[in-house]
Amino acid sequence: MTTATAIFALVALTALVWAIRDFRRNSVRPRQLLVAWYGVYFGLVPPFVLMDRSYWSPRFYRSFSPDSFAFSAWLSLLGLVVLLLVFGLSGGKPRVSRTEEIEEAAQDGRPTQTTSRMRVLLFTGLLAVATSITLNGGLSEVIGRISELRSTSGGSGRRVLAAALMLGRHWILLAAIYFSLDYKLGDRLRSSRNFAMIAWAVSIFLALISGGRATAINVLIAGLLTTQLASRKIRPIQAIGVAAVAFFMILYGKTILFQLGNDDFSSRDADAVLSRTQSEGQLTVFIREFTHPYLSLVQSVQLDYQQRLFGDYWYWAAKPFKLLGMSPPDSISYFNTYLTWGQWDSEVPPGLLAFGFLSLGTLGVVIHAAVAAFLVSVLERILYAGSLLGKAMGVQAAIIVPTLVSASDPALLFQNYFVLGIPLLWVLGYRQQLRRADAKAHRTRVRQSATRGPRPHARGRQLSRSGVSGS
Repeated sequence: MTTATAIFALVALTALVWAIRDFRRNSVRPRQLLVAWYGVYFGLVPPFVLMDRSYWSPRFYRSFSPDSFAFSAWLSLLGLVVLLLVFGLSGGKPRVSRTEEIEEAAQDGRPTQTTSRMRVLLFTGLLAVATSITLNGGLSEVIGRISELRSTSGGSGRRVLAAALMLGRHWILLAAIYFSLDYKLGDRLRSSRNFAMIAWAVSIFLALISGGRATAINVLIAGLLTTQLASRKIRPIQAIGVAAVAFFMILYGKTILFQLGNDDFSSRDADAVLSRTQSEGQLTVFIREFTHPYLSLVQSVQLDYQQRLFGDYWYWAAKPFKLLGMSPPDSISYFNTYLTWGQWDSEVPPGLLAFGFLSLGTLGVVIHAAVAAFLVSVLERILYAGSLLGKAMGVQAAIIVPTLVSASDPALLFQNYFVLGIPLLWVLGYRQQLRRADAKAHRTRVRQSATRGPRPHARGRQLSRSGVSGS
């Protein structure tokens, strides 16, 4: 296992150094979070898995051979090489239009068109959240049944309400990021500051009642990245504070914090959780939360089941039919959970490398890692076209792309983030406007150059070469 440990150390060091260097050069970009989390899941965590079985996720009960662990180490290195190669070929900093801003600047307290749209988006998100909570029986009922809402079980009507709650959560967080940037970098309207404060407060509240640790942590990270974009720097105390809260969330969020609204949860239950965590060790409990992508890879290497041939690339398209009571093909998370502990559920998503290996073996790892890096590169080129909305969506994309590493299930990604399609269309429209503005500016420069004619010294050189002057 010495060779495997050395490979994992190389993966972790390379990924984290690359992400930090890119951050220093280009500020916040989604690829940095993708590569950094890859280094965590497939570099930092695997040595603990090799060290002691107590670090394993309890869902994995099989014993794996040394050959499976060794081969998975090489696959981890291969996946990182593919990611960095594709990012390198995609170019450096995304091209920004020479026409930096085509919208009319705010005058006399009037917002820009994008700011007006984002106000509508915020109010729509607030309305969706209020409607979902009301129709689900009120706030206490939602907190009591949050697990049912998160899994979208309980019938098509329940799924629609869960989708409305998710829509509101994503739109309100995007509005919080946008209005923060708009106040600091854009219109600087007092109304933008007020909308930002409202949106952040509601985002934190929804994160606390969501029952999901990742949701709460993502709100904190989004705030940290927004601060970096707005002030051009992150204070160490801010990063340390976010890391400390995230550590607490991972240890006790699911078992204590999100149970406080449950009438069946008592102080005796909280004491039992604390005692169990102390006896097992906080580091052990913490590491377990990050082991499933690597263990899924080792499992897929050893079991060598029939390949899925990337069918999951299109299974997601049938996901909406579940709202109509139909039964489309289940995603790879169900298959991976079944392999892990024999239950047909989506609790154990495969992760980036296991998805590729279950799809087409080693070649599948190469293809899927390349596809993930390519999609992130394309998304960056769309978002970083010069608009504040694009930058705001860039922050939200940065907290989403780690899901490509930890889950990498297209169906789950579509289910959780399809609601961001509308603001993405706005960014695409803005990008198209920038292109037309650039083309118009270029045509104007060409016409002006043709109207002025050649410069005097250029005309003199032409006459000299023809022998007319200088005689």
